[in-house]
Amino acid sequence: MQFIKAIFLRIDTVNLLLGAILGTVLSYLVPVLFKLMRHIRYQHLSRNRQLATGKAVYEWLVRYYERRGHLDDLFSCSLGEFTDRIPMLTSKDWQYTKEITLEEERFIVHDFGVEKHFTVDKRLIAQRELLGQKLFDDPTLYLDSLDQISHTLRFHVRSCRYFEVATALIKLEEETFNAVRKRTKYRNLPIRDEFFGSREQASKFALKPYSIGCACVLAFQKGDSYEFLIQTRSSETITAGNMQAGIPQFGLVPLPRDDVKIGILTYNFVKEFCEELYNKEELDQLMTSRRTASFWLNTLPQACELLAMLQNGVVRLFYLGFGIDALSGTSTIALLGVVKESAFSESLRSNIQANWEVAKREFVGKVVEPLRFIDYHSSEMEKSFRNGELYYGSAFTISLATKYLNENVVFKGS
Repeated sequence: MQFIKAIFLRIDTVNLLLGAILGTVLSYLVPVLFKLMRHIRYQHLSRNRQLATGKAVYEWLVRYYERRGHLDDLFSCSLGEFTDRIPMLTSKDWQYTKEITLEEERFIVHDFGVEKHFTVDKRLIAQRELLGQKLFDDPTLYLDSLDQISHTLRFHVRSCRYFEVATALIKLEEETFNAVRKRTKYRNLPIRDEFFGSREQASKFALKPYSIGCACVLAFQKGDSYEFLIQTRSSETITAGNMQAGIPQFGLVPLPRDDVKIGILTYNFVKEFCEELYNKEELDQLMTSRRTASFWLNTLPQACELLAMLQNGVVRLFYLGFGIDALSGTSTIALLGVVKESAFSESLRSNIQANWEVAKREFVGKVVEPLRFIDYHSSEMEKSFRNGELYYGSAFTISLATKYLNENVVFKGS
């Protein structure tokens, strides 16, 4: 009996020893394996993100619509001597010029009523955050429907949370990225095939919520010409990261329910102008405080100055067109801001403090110019377009803006 007890005692000792060794090994291996899996996942996501900033996705999207017989649904973009289709679903009927005044902004209608709730995929949100993208679950607007009365578009928007639209956007983008990487490139695309296979499909807005925003370009008068203000987008942004674009670029957010006397689009333009060009952190603080929108609109010097110039016609806003970004599904209003006050232009050049949405001078292993003033006739825009460096929405706007500046004598220094 003693012999048997001794054997079991030794077995227990060996088991304890093996358990201790195994525990030690696992305590080391599990974190290592977790980090390895996280790294592999990061590399996969990073490769997908890099696709978005190159020509591979651009060319895949154009080819997708060409194969389906809908190449004419895409915008024919002309910059300099170069013309090409870009992944922006649009119509000639959606492209026209209309000045936006403070008193007569009628084409964006916020439909209130029963608030709808949409799916949030926390895994997808976490994946984008892993890449360093900044996502804030704030109130936002999505495009619910679109109609056209007397040749003028009217956008019916509703409220939701940003993570809801981000989920929809990421799902469509990732479906596209994965398709580009596979040999069966044009198969197994349930979202795109059913809801974004053509302009007609996309404009039904059957799948919700996809955000509505503005691709804006600012044109500053300089002598007898104009200069566009062009940014390089930060990799921290969820859309158009590392790409060149006009400024400001923004999704529309709801008007606060107080005594704001301006429309949704003008409100968002002033807000984003102050945030992106003056890095107004106090604006963010005021927005999250109990202060009303009317308070900060009448308190921040930059907001007051911009509103006064919009009122006096020194700064003029123009609607140029509308399209649906074929990569992300984002509804995009092409917006041109024309600045004819040279003193304001010079002051802005001296005092710009771009916020986090604009790239730093050094990023992704290279040196870039975060902000540039480029003559609208310059070949630099054509070069960026040819190289696939220009964000689709901005290419859409800049092409329309260049055409407009060329055709209107009011912008020729007279």
